[in-house]
Amino acid sequence: MYLPLIACCLFWIQIRVVRSGTGGIECEGPIEVPNTYRVLNSTGEDNGTLTVGAMWYYQCVERHTPVLGDAYRKCLPSGEWDGEDLDCEANSCPALSRPDNGAVMYLSLDIGSTATYICFEGYMVSFGDTSRTCQTNGQWSGLEPTCETIKCPQPEPVDHSFMVVGSNEYNTYVTYTCYPYYYAIKGNLDRRCTVAAVWDGSLPFCAEIICPTPLPKNRAIPRFTGLKFKDTVSYECEVGTSLSSGNQTRTCNDQAVWSGEDPVCDDIRCPIEPPDVQNATATTDSEGFGALATYSCNKGHVNAGGNFVSVCQDDGTWSDITLNCTPVYCGKAPWYVGAKSNVTGEMFGDTAVFDCYIYPDDNIIYWIKFCDRDGNWVGNDPECTAGWYKKRFEPEPVEAEGSVWIGIVVLGIFITIILAIIVVDIATLGHHFAYLKRNLRDFRKTAKKQVRIILAQPRLVKFSRRFKHKKIENHKLTSISSISKRENSVDSNQIPDVHVTD
Repeated sequence: MYLPLIACCLFWIQIRVVRSGTGGIECEGPIEVPNTYRVLNSTGEDNGTLTVGAMWYYQCVERHTPVLGDAYRKCLPSGEWDGEDLDCEANSCPALSRPDNGAVMYLSLDIGSTATYICFEGYMVSFGDTSRTCQTNGQWSGLEPTCETIKCPQPEPVDHSFMVVGSNEYNTYVTYTCYPYYYAIKGNLDRRCTVAAVWDGSLPFCAEIICPTPLPKNRAIPRFTGLKFKDTVSYECEVGTSLSSGNQTRTCNDQAVWSGEDPVCDDIRCPIEPPDVQNATATTDSEGFGALATYSCNKGHVNAGGNFVSVCQDDGTWSDITLNCTPVYCGKAPWYVGAKSNVTGEMFGDTAVFDCYIYPDDNIIYWIKFCDRDGNWVGNDPECTAGWYKKRFEPEPVEAEGSVWIGIVVLGIFITIILAIIVVDIATLGHHFAYLKRNLRDFRKTAKKQVRIILAQPRLVKFSRRFKHKKIENHKLTSISSISKRENSVDSNQIPDVHVTD
């Protein structure tokens, strides 16, 4: 296979040496010259003669070039061939064939060039050489490779696990599954057969699932009965704290880790402002767990029942407060003879003002009583007596709410009517004014007549005797006398006569 042409072209020449005799002198033969082949003699025949004077012609085989020696050789009388053996060197190598499930790559077939073999994906070289060089003898170095399917060794079993494998060829998987209540603490549960014919990763190790022992942390106290798979741990916050983040209950999972996050307990804080209570004010000592909010009724109110303390509870809320603060009620203000009262109300803080006229200067004297927080009217009692007051007080007129506006509206209506009358009948209005003027003149005349009759009567004033105090009587007499003097000073002659005309 490797030297087919060389083998075909080599000639073995049997040489007989005849030193003397009737046959003549012959040269030794046949002559073996590597990488050459013999050409027919000059006559075109290969008679195989070795006698003196015989001529042999050699040529290099294919892909070889002569570098030394002689192509023509002649049998000398001495029985030797003249010249030197032809030396043929190779100038290239034969083309290479592609292996099954692979390929070969080279740039040329020249001496010194390199050929590289590769196998397709899923195959690998199992025999021969992946790299071959064209040698000076015209042959490729090494052996032609073969490509076979990549196969990994049979996977190893793992304790406390199931193993599932389809095959051990390239790109297939072996899968391990740990028994229930076991988990892989190292290695790989899935391994793949790689191009290097080995399983990737490492063998897993299945261990029993046991979670770490929970410890008190972040003011949370753990409570648990086991540490194995699916066991649970519950946390309780320290007194005065509550869960602010994390999980209050956690479960040991299949990775031997407690589910969720570590709980964090922070101080319980109630709202800064405790619950509002109507007519009451609260004071607090803090907002933490157990803090107290103490309530007191506002001024003018009393506790009608219920608790007056609220406590900050463990859920961060203030306890219910049932305090009932009701207004202080004094009832109706007292009544005193001879005094007029002005009362603002009957509740705490309201006032009752009493006043009466007292001799000698008729000044108004005031007394004030207050409705105190105990529900009593307190203050000095008025000293008006029945014999001292000048007159009984009459109710003062009270202007009805909105009366001003009512008056304005009525006035507007009246003016509108007058204007309408004027517009409708100015002449009629003139007659009315004339009639009114006439009536006024008649009224003046009648009034003068009546005054003259009154002044003609005796000037005697009788006084009431029910007031026993002398100074009061003298004072009143003086006032009435002055009035009489003014009346007498009017001369009856100065009053014109009243003439009444029909």
